[in-house]
Amino acid sequence: MDLENDRFAPPDSMVATIEEVMYRYVAGTTPPYGRLQRFVRYGNTPSGTWPTAGWVTVAEQLTSFSFQYQDASGNALAGSPLTAAQRDQIARIVINIEGIDTVGPISGAHGITRTLKMRGEALVRNRSL
Repeated sequence: MDLENDRFAPPDSMVATIEEVMYRYVAGTTPPYGRLQRFVRYGNTPSGTWPTAGWVTVAEQLTSFSFQYQDASGNALAGSPLTAAQRDQIARIVINIEGIDTVGPISGAHGITRTLKMRGEALVRNRSL
């Protein structure tokens, strides 16, 4: 690579960037119940190739997974799917996840099952884009 000309040639200056990150919930009614999976598709790699990607399980033993879409006042937007006008009003996404965990021996009747609840919020920027 020639650094004397004050610029990098395109193959040398490209940086791997994430283009898409997707999640999906795969429901299940018996152990290991549902699972949350993540898929990442990369683009703009220095080699110019698209790395092989696939769905990777990031959480399992989930019994519930839901989103609630809210406007700027905190009111829930109802409908499935949301209308275009409703989608334009989304200011916050509330994510609720429930799962189970076993304390003690996993096999047999000696383990104690407990429910775990997680809640997160994502604020939406640039809503009009």
